[in-house]
Amino acid sequence: AARAQWRVVLTGVVILGLTGFVWQGLFNFYELYVRAKGLPPSTASTAITVVFAAGVPAFAVSGPSGDRLPSVRYILAIVGSFAACLLALTVVDGALAVLAVSALVGYAVHSLFPAMDTYLLGTLPNEHRSSAYSVYSFGMMVIQATGASAVGALRGAGFGYDAVFLAFALGLFALVAVLVALR
Repeated sequence: AARAQWRVVLTGVVILGLTGFVWQGLFNFYELYVRAKGLPPSTASTAITVVFAAGVPAFAVSGPSGDRLPSVRYILAIVGSFAACLLALTVVDGALAVLAVSALVGYAVHSLFPAMDTYLLGTLPNEHRSSAYSVYSFGMMVIQATGASAVGALRGAGFGYDAVFLAFALGLFALVAVLVALR
């Protein structure tokens, strides 16, 4: 099934694997990152709560939107939005700005999951859907699982959070540009 549907599977692995890599790196260091911006622990805890609370409406809106909109363009717009929010997070200061951008980050990243599932489940034919989706899930999980380790290693090497997440945002913009060119 994965060989027969390799383009769809590879597209999903690349998009969600790389975006998930960035998300896992950000998520696992979110509270520390917010505290490094000079905000108190209580604000850092609130920020991560805001990220996840923003995911609730994202799931409610993104799945149905994925059914109505051109899937690939919609997914690339979400990845670009997440990259823009991450870029914004690297430049904002102050509790209100960080909390506002946290809501945008949460909405953007959580919009990707139902959109990607809608695309894959709608694109894969019935006879290959289960096996191809399993291969996709394995591939993207392997990539994204290393995101936190990468951030930890970069921090250990002396890079600041803003530099790491700025580089990740620019990498996602590059991914979107490459995929748009290939499309």
